[in-house]
Amino acid sequence: MSTADELCDRRWSVRSERSGVRGAACGGRRARRLSIRFGAKLYYALAIFVLLIMAVLPALHILFFQQAMLLTGVDAIFQTASVKDGHIDPNAPATLVLSLLLMVACTIFVWRILKRGIGPNVGDLFYLNMLAAFTFAYLDSRLRTYEPFTEAMQRAIGLQTVILFVCFLPRIIASPFMLWANGRLAYLKWKLKRTEKARSTRRGDGDPRQGNGDSGQVPPGS
Repeated sequence: MSTADELCDRRWSVRSERSGVRGAACGGRRARRLSIRFGAKLYYALAIFVLLIMAVLPALHILFFQQAMLLTGVDAIFQTASVKDGHIDPNAPATLVLSLLLMVACTIFVWRILKRGIGPNVGDLFYLNMLAAFTFAYLDSRLRTYEPFTEAMQRAIGLQTVILFVCFLPRIIASPFMLWANGRLAYLKWKLKRTEKARSTRRGDGDPRQGNGDSGQVPPGS
């Protein structure tokens, strides 16, 4: 809320009993501003939605409904063979790369659904990748490759293994450094504890003369 709106609200609350016209004018001004702001946000959201449809819809149509044409173009560029006799070869390199990208999108989609239903700890659940693999294998065998579900499931599990390896790759790379850092921290803690124990032992023993009640001074009568 802007300063002018706050000023209008204050004036309206103070002078509501004295001058209802001014309060109504301030309230009408605030309502007009809110309506203009809401209309601008609505038009902006609609414009972004239309631009996204114009930009993404052709790509999605080619990706999901014209994969044979897409893979034919990829084969022409990289000299591969992904389409044989008008059918997509699911084990071709270009097809596997495309399946990997689709598998990543499917995993993210399943993760978002489970996050809304279960909570933020869904990333720790093991069945996330298996559920994504099962869903992708079923859709892939029914809508794209028209192969048995078992073969599609084997390929989906392999792709999920690749995704898991990529996700855990930073941890794998950093694991030697983390082990060294944890070992160094444990050694420093042990050294500090040993030093404190030695100090406490020295304080408990103290000076031998202090332990016998002798302060180290010569008595006056000796």
